[in-house]
Amino acid sequence: MKRLLLPLLGILAGSLTASAIEWRAVQHFDLPAGQTMSNELWLVADSLKWEGLADRTLFLQAQQVDLAGQFQRDVWALADTLTFAGQARQALRVAAKRSTQINGQVAGTLLAAGETVQLQKGARVAEDAVLLGQDIMIEGAVSNRLWALGNKVTLAGHIGGTARIVAEDITLMPGAVIEGDLRYSAEKELIAPEGLLIKGKLERVPRPDFGLSLSPLTLAQTVAMQFALFLAALLAGLPFVALFPSFTTRAVAQLRTQPGKCLLAGGIALALLPMLAVMAALTWIGLPLGALLLGLWATLLYLAKFIVAIALAVRLLTLRGQPTRPLGALPVLVVGLFLLYVGAALPVIGFAVQLVAALYGLGALVLTLFYGERGALVRGTEPPPLGGLSS
Repeated sequence: MKRLLLPLLGILAGSLTASAIEWRAVQHFDLPAGQTMSNELWLVADSLKWEGLADRTLFLQAQQVDLAGQFQRDVWALADTLTFAGQARQALRVAAKRSTQINGQVAGTLLAAGETVQLQKGARVAEDAVLLGQDIMIEGAVSNRLWALGNKVTLAGHIGGTARIVAEDITLMPGAVIEGDLRYSAEKELIAPEGLLIKGKLERVPRPDFGLSLSPLTLAQTVAMQFALFLAALLAGLPFVALFPSFTTRAVAQLRTQPGKCLLAGGIALALLPMLAVMAALTWIGLPLGALLLGLWATLLYLAKFIVAIALAVRLLTLRGQPTRPLGALPVLVVGLFLLYVGAALPVIGFAVQLVAALYGLGALVLTLFYGERGALVRGTEPPPLGGLSS
């Protein structure tokens, strides 16, 4: 596995160098007016203020993002609070946990999400706009189509094409203009107020079915589903341990002796590998490497549960310290996976159990891949050996 991973990362690194991609992790990033960022930038910061010029694509993540500059390529941003008052020559795709405020010019498409989303009076979108949030206010202009999905949507701006709105509460303000149709889904029938101009049709349509609604499972169905997942994991875990016993024991040793380091590495890998996959798909290498990296990420994420399960079982079955003889893979996996799936099925904390297990297991796998045979000794401790498929 390591022989496959390292060449892939080497190829990706070469493509990133050729594309002049710059990585930064800082507390505060400030690009004043008059300065230019010529490289593609991947940035993580606590706060970000951008007033200069960006020649290449930007991928930004910060608690507070203030974008007031000029952006020649696509902009991707994730924040707690976000304000855009600049000029984007291509697409703008932003999401914020709390508020997203758009008051600038977007020559491409706009995708904006947040608890509250405001397309303010000064905002101009030259193509389509997709807005997602709890409370959406549209006062600016969208030259083409508009999609708005939220709990409360207020429309007071100018829409050059068809508007599609799905919300519990929809408010149409006097002075709003819709050049095409207004198709909406809401509990109440809308009545166009005086001063509202709709050149097309005002049509109420059923809510879209995203295919995600499932009937609640009975207790018996829940138990049966968890048991089926447990058996599937057991059938996948046994061949993995049988084929890679040394790698598995080194990964378990990493987790048992350096849990903090595994947690940190798991968090980085959980976020970084999908980003690398997306980035690979955007470079000259194309989609195949991106798909391969994404597949590798998904594979490691699934294998992570086996490392955590073995570590839990070894801890439970050897309360007096390291085992003096090899432990059978079958009883270890049965006990460990049973504990994990019981924890994952618990209400309220089930998701937290799965997330923590994924982070620890993924970190242990990644560290073991890069340490290689050196991972057999961690802080001078031999990894607990695993035997065959029986004890």
